[in-house]
Amino acid sequence: MELSADEKIKEILENARFSAEEILNVVTNDSKKIRDDLKAQSVEQVNVERNRSLYLLKEEIKGDLAKEKERIFQEVFSRAEQLLGSCRKDPRYRESFLKMLNESLSDASGRIIIHIDPVDLEIYTHCMNQIGSLKAEISPDLNCAGGLNVALPDERINVYNTVESRLKKSRIVLRKEVFSFLFGD
Repeated sequence: MELSADEKIKEILENARFSAEEILNVVTNDSKKIRDDLKAQSVEQVNVERNRSLYLLKEEIKGDLAKEKERIFQEVFSRAEQLLGSCRKDPRYRESFLKMLNESLSDASGRIIIHIDPVDLEIYTHCMNQIGSLKAEISPDLNCAGGLNVALPDERINVYNTVESRLKKSRIVLRKEVFSFLFGD
């Protein structure tokens, strides 16, 4: 009986050891799967965060680039404004003034008021002599880099044709072309 009991104990211990090894294998496999899943989730979270950070950085760079392009665009027109500030010194100014005067008067009829800078009074007189008869009142009340404004007496219609107003219109009209020229956009 003792021999049989020892064999029975030995068999029970062998089964217990076998069961323990199976349980250990299952737990090891499960823990490896859990570890791999957690690692994959972590990698995915890192990738998502990296992509989010890259997107935000790209957007910030785009914003900074747009601001810098706008600054350069404004600088270009500021420089143009400085250069045009001395346009009266150019020998072609008289011709330009006559052209601006003709453009401003092209649709004018009846009595009009022509606003000029007092500095241009001599050029205005010369140009009006070339144009001929016109019912116009001269008002030397502008302070500008050059050009003139034309208005009806009731101020319903005003034609702004100064160097500054032309440059202001150019900023709007030529914006796309200037950006394309400067930045290839």
